[in-house]
Amino acid sequence: MNKRIITVIAIAGLVAAGLGIYLFISQSNKSNENDKGQAYIEPNPNFFDASQISANDTVIKITDDGFSPSSITVKKGTKVTFANFTNNYAWPASDPHPIHTDDPAFDPQLPMKANQAWSFVFSKVGEWQFHDHLSPSRRGTVKVIE
Repeated sequence: MNKRIITVIAIAGLVAAGLGIYLFISQSNKSNENDKGQAYIEPNPNFFDASQISANDTVIKITDDGFSPSSITVKKGTKVTFANFTNNYAWPASDPHPIHTDDPAFDPQLPMKANQAWSFVFSKVGEWQFHDHLSPSRRGTVKVIE
């Protein structure tokens, strides 16, 4: 009788351990999902080397003194390139800081390294204020016209 109880306890222990491992692995796989069960997707902002900017590009430089120019006017559909010429990371994004909700698409969602660039096509008419997410005192405006 004691051998039978020990066997049942051993089997129950193995089943419990197996269930625990299954639940752990299952939970680990869900750690890459948000609360709605959607998989997390790493942002891919398509940064590129600032040396690849052409003379025809519309460029806003990020410097230690701020954005240069700090204000521009462009036509709807214009691609504007933000180039980081600081020695630190920079992160251009729409206002307001820190949530970037004026135009959520105008946010690379990751910081740029020094000498990297990122482009954004302004497809909505209006006046779009922006900032450097990492140095919010750096500010600028893009006015988009028809």
